[in-house]
Amino acid sequence: EFTHDDISQDLSRLVKLSEDETAEMLPQLSLTAAMDCVTAVIRYLELLNDDANFNRYSLSTFNFKQYMRLDSAAVSALSLFPDAQ
Repeated sequence: EFTHDDISQDLSRLVKLSEDETAEMLPQLSLTAAMDCVTAVIRYLELLNDDANFNRYSLSTFNFKQYMRLDSAAVSALSLFPDAQ
């Protein structure tokens, strides 16, 4: 149900692009799983139903190599979150 067939058209409405840029030029379009997720968010939040959402958003890709992954033992040992009582 959440296929990204029309995602470039949806993004051209929602994402604020420069005058010489089109949604088809966005490098994120090649990330099929990400575009499926973006399609799901757009449909779930019904972003296309409100004109106030048009040209309001930006699209960026995170570099996850900048972040450290912690397992549950490390999170517990570092006391990052308060204990649930």
